[in-house]
Parts: sequence; structure tokens; C-alpha cells
Amino acid sequence: MGKRESIRFKELEALETEFRELLVPCLRQCVAGRWGIFGTYDSLGADRRYWNWPEADRLRELANSIREIRRDLGEKNAICEEFLRICLLHRANDPGEPKAAKAFLKSLGLAAREEEV
Repeated sequence: MGKRESIRFKELEALETEFRELLVPCLRQCVAGRWGIFGTYDSLGADRRYWNWPEADRLRELANSIREIRRDLGEKNAICEEFLRICLLHRANDPGEPKAAKAFLKSLGLAAREEEV
């Protein structure tokens, strides 16, 4: 492995660590009623300021960066891919963010603790 690949792997490792550390707390906040983790309000423009959630924004940035690096390596990160897939669900009959977050936590083998905010 060359120096460039080594640096890329270290970058990927740091991104995936940060993603994992943010994911579950953000999902639990969403289950408790906080919207925005999956980008539902991204299309609002200036009005989005009322639903500002920097950690959720960072989570989506991390997932996209991980996807890009993994794609370059010919790999996928299944959890990031599922997260980004859920981020595309904004049609009228799609589940709302809290329900989607609860289902995602369940798929990760974690219980959704609704009392956390």
C-alpha cells in the first residue's frame, strides 16, 4: 500500500468513526420527535433556519464523503448506504422521520429510547 492509499484509509477510518459516534444519538433524538436528520427540510431554503440541526447536517456530509471514498475503493458501507437511502424518502406516503429513525435503529439491533431528547 502506497502513502496515498494509507492516507485515504486513515481519512476513511476517521470519517466512519465520527459517523458512528453521531448516528445513534441523532437517530434517538429523531425518534423522540426532532425532525431534520434525513433532510426533510433541506428544500425550504431560508425557512430551514427554524429546523437547524448541525449534527444531522454533519451526519449527511459524513455519509456522502464515506460513500465517495468507498466507491473509489470499489466498496460500500452498508450503514451509510441505508442512511442515505432513507434520506431520499420524502414522498407523501413515505414514513415520517421519527418512524424511519425508529426502524433504522431496530435494523441496527438497537432499541429506540423515546425518552431521550
